[in-house]
This record gives sequence, structure tokens and C-alpha cells, in this order.
Amino acid sequence: MLQCRNSELLSYTKDVFINGEKINNELSVVVYKGDIYFSINMLRNCISNNFISQQGSGVLIRRNKIESCALLQSEYEMYIELDALRQYVHVNNDVYKFCGNIYMDCMLPASVNYNGKKYYLTNEKISSFSEKNNLTNEILNDGRMAWVDGSDLYVEDDWENVYRYEKEKTTIS
Repeated sequence: MLQCRNSELLSYTKDVFINGEKINNELSVVVYKGDIYFSINMLRNCISNNFISQQGSGVLIRRNKIESCALLQSEYEMYIELDALRQYVHVNNDVYKFCGNIYMDCMLPASVNYNGKKYYLTNEKISSFSEKNNLTNEILNDGRMAWVDGSDLYVEDDWENVYRYEKEKTTIS
């Protein structure tokens, strides 16, 4: 059984299913035949808390020292298995993969740190967004999708609405 502190599971609404069988587990994380299973909502919250983070071509679960895994989708939930991340595309608009990185749909912050610099939201909406944009894609500490075009930092709110961040002139306390 994979164990983690309850404080790392901020909220959870779905049950865990393995091979169609519901698993009763208050932590909503189980290990079954070497694979790790957990809910989409739990994954989002854990990544936001740096409990799970993307590293290289896989996922690193830091506090449990599980080194390299990838993501697959089952009928109800998401689970981790080896050798799948490169083929992983999209799960119910909650979590998706792009260029070997894992990104999460999250609410935009008022400001964000990127490479040691702070950026803030300019409220300038970009009307269209395509995964095929030839931009340098990065992943922020909280798991949001972000990329840099020139000196501008772009952070995705959802599939249709993308907002532009510009480097802040003064430090926000």
C-alpha cells in the first residue's frame, strides 16, 4: 500500500477502481501487482503540492521514492504504469501530456515564479491556442502548462483560454 499524509490529499471525490473492482482506501492510492493507482483529482492535488512531479520522461513520486513511472487511463481513473508516457495524450480535460511533460488544468495565480523571475497576469487573453505552436514548453512547479515565446511567459488556464504573463517590474511581497 502506498502511504502518504492526509494533508497531501487536499480533496478527493472519486473512488479507485482496479480492473473494474472498487478499492476501498481512504487515501485513494493503492499498489496492485506493482502498479500504482489513484484518482485524477488526487493526482492534481498531489502535483500541486510537489508530492508527485514530472521528471524526464516519467513521473517521480518523491516522498515514496518511486523513480520512473508513466500514466495510463482506465475507465474511471488514472493509474501509473511503466513505459506509457510518450503515448499518453489526454484524460477528461484534467490531465494531459505534451512533449514528454505532464500538465494540469488549474486556476491561474495572480503571479507566478519562472526561472527565478516573477511574472504577473496582464489580463490579455490570447484568442486561440494550438498544441502545435513551435514554442519552448516548460512545466511550472505547481504543474500548470506554460511556455515562453520571446520574453513573454504563457500559462494555460484551460483548452480555450490562455493568458499572457509579462515579467514584473517590481517585486510583489
